[in-house]
Amino acid sequence: MVAPPASPGLTQALHRSLACVSRIPTFVDVGNRRLRVGAAGERYALLHLEARGLQILDRNFRTRVGELDLVAADEHTIVFCEVRTLVFPATVERALESIDRRKLQHLRAAAARWLAGRRGECGLAGRKDLRFDAVAVIVDADFRLRELRHLEGVL
Repeated sequence: MVAPPASPGLTQALHRSLACVSRIPTFVDVGNRRLRVGAAGERYALLHLEARGLQILDRNFRTRVGELDLVAADEHTIVFCEVRTLVFPATVERALESIDRRKLQHLRAAAARWLAGRRGECGLAGRKDLRFDAVAVIVDADFRLRELRHLEGVL
């Protein structure tokens, strides 16, 4: 399922929330800039999921087998979300294509570890369904949102 385009009000709120991320010095090295691009994309994805009514349970959960960018939930479903962020003129299609079978296997293994570490936690018991989503984010050179696409149930 493709999410509808963000409303102008939501887009403006997203830009305001990322004001601190967009203030980067001109001497930023490539590695640091790549991290900032990723952080901006994850923040846009987080705000998008919250705007759709999901509660964020965890961010950047790391294991030996992989990382979960975002873990969210609604009343019945726990959602493990992979976020891919690229800089314009890249496309959301290119961002989504970068999520290959191997990455999905790592996501599944990381999700299993996340769940195993939270057995019996309050609030998780009523959520019986699991879903793996992908969010592709395209930002401009100043980290402003150009496009966001949310695909549900990619795995």
